[in-house]
Amino acid sequence: MQGIREMVRACAQGDRERLTCTATVTKVSRISRHFIRIQLTSPGFDRYTPAPADAFRLLLPQHARASPTGEEGIPARVSMRAFTVHSFDRRSRTLEFDVLDHAHGLVANWLGSIVIGSAVEFIGIRREFALDPSTTGLVVIADACALPAASAVLGASAEIPYVHALLEVPHSEDFRLVPESVSTHWLVCENSSAGLGSSLEQLVLEQPPFPPGTQFWLAAESGVVQRIRRYLLNDCEIPLSSLHAYAYWKYSVTADERDARDLAAYTAASESGADVLDPEVVDRIEFGRSLLPEDTNTR
Repeated sequence: MQGIREMVRACAQGDRERLTCTATVTKVSRISRHFIRIQLTSPGFDRYTPAPADAFRLLLPQHARASPTGEEGIPARVSMRAFTVHSFDRRSRTLEFDVLDHAHGLVANWLGSIVIGSAVEFIGIRREFALDPSTTGLVVIADACALPAASAVLGASAEIPYVHALLEVPHSEDFRLVPESVSTHWLVCENSSAGLGSSLEQLVLEQPPFPPGTQFWLAAESGVVQRIRRYLLNDCEIPLSSLHAYAYWKYSVTADERDARDLAAYTAASESGADVLDPEVVDRIEFGRSLLPEDTNTR
């Protein structure tokens, strides 16, 4: 059986075509206390071949009333934000995704300004999940920021005999994003946890031994992901090939600051000849080279 890292690598390397298009908002609906579902459509979606938990970015105006192209053709200042595909219908060319409704910030301003018919620039796709058909176990670990992606992963894993989710949600009502059939341990944390001894980390530490061969999908705040990752690799002796981890945000660093750092790091990696779709390269960029020597059981 191939591990989740190799499967994601193969999926990403098999589809390198970039999808960029202008999409139109066709539906906006609140689905829980803290999450809103957005529906987009675009002729450009004809070129999209979906896979579970695909990631994409939208170019959002930095001012609530601005359009991505500005007034009278003058470009407005924009920032990119990443989201996860919830569902896609090829016949209608519609794509749905869920958004965590923060009280303030770029995404909150955009949510407060969009109407049916609003246009937005779409950039994709990054493959973030794939499993060997013979996989017998999957554990998904995520905080609120990663909950839409975690829900997409869980929804695509119904045929796996053992699936367990360890989730942090801002309100019990938000748990409705998770498929009902999934075995879940979840906790309510109004703000996604960060720092040493975070609630999500403690939830993972409290779990009994995981079944042999289990694959892991992990996404949360950068520091939390690093600590849980170390625990799984070093204490639980999980092979690196069985773990796919993402840092969805970083405490005390704004999304724009992180985007600028990531752009510089990925550009440098690409110019050096590295494959930036390779999960190992992503690890080195996301978590730093200094982390890798500690993964003593991974080679």
